[in-house]
Amino acid sequence: MKRVSLDMIAKEVKLSKTTVSMVLNGKGDLHKINPDTQALILSVAKRLNFRPNMIARNLSTGSSMTLALIVPRITDTYYGLIAESIEQISLKLGYQVLLGTTHEDPVKEKELLLTFEAQQVDGILIASTQHNLEDIKAISNAGLPIVLFDRHYPGEDLPYVVVDNYNGAKKLVKHLIETGRKNIGYVGLNLDLTAIKDRQRGFRNAIEESKRDSQNLKIVDHQNAKLDCHKAVEELISDHGVDGIVFETHYLALYGIARIREMGVDYPDTISIVSFGDHEVFSIFRPEVTALVQPVEQIAENAIDMLMKQIQNKPNSLLKSQEVVEPSMEIRNT
Repeated sequence: MKRVSLDMIAKEVKLSKTTVSMVLNGKGDLHKINPDTQALILSVAKRLNFRPNMIARNLSTGSSMTLALIVPRITDTYYGLIAESIEQISLKLGYQVLLGTTHEDPVKEKELLLTFEAQQVDGILIASTQHNLEDIKAISNAGLPIVLFDRHYPGEDLPYVVVDNYNGAKKLVKHLIETGRKNIGYVGLNLDLTAIKDRQRGFRNAIEESKRDSQNLKIVDHQNAKLDCHKAVEELISDHGVDGIVFETHYLALYGIARIREMGVDYPDTISIVSFGDHEVFSIFRPEVTALVQPVEQIAENAIDMLMKQIQNKPNSLLKSQEVVEPSMEIRNT
């Protein structure tokens, strides 16, 4: 089937190609084109199922009306919800979203950054591996708006929206102490990320401030997280006698709960479980699981807002902003 062109529409409505282009690009009123003429052009374009040539449109408008979203993995519930929120907000603003996943691979991340830059997206939102600072700075300095979320580069003048990971971890420990737990353990990941380090630092400091044993911290290999998490839970319960465990992510909590059940340990009577990050099944489990909730919609809205401010203020690429949002506690019966 032959692609419908501007020439075809212009011939049918008996008007110039320039006039048709102005109307289809939403500039009819700006150029004082008669409303009835605009309606006719739009009606014919719809009937012929006209699809604009995006490359040509990009060259004429200087905008692709697309945004790039880069996340570690879309199968992670948290990033899936972030992606959904960002897409919904972007569509309302007239933007399409292109998605890329890194699987925590810095090389893959760099490839995606360069690819999206070459595709002339209007802006990039990224949960970075934190190993491509120079590439991200180069893109930002070249005038392509970019906003970091969930992870950032401390001390750098780059816009970001992140959760207060340090105080969030302290909140989880405080909750366990307030519910009477005496010996608290922690299961975390060996990822070299600021968010992860801040959670572990928050745990250590909260334990030290409470005058408890700070050695019950188990770090597992993120590439073998399930099996390593099982082993860590076994050691914390059998060797260290913990009566409360803080899980660094929601999926570690899921792995840990599975192993606790296999071990036949009674929870929450014998041991309490809390998770940094909520999951829909935590309110379905019996018993339910207490979790720290990361405000997905707020993160998405604020990140998009920062990006739009940069886009709308081109060529001023120095318009930056940095924000730390507070997570909330969803206290359930564990």
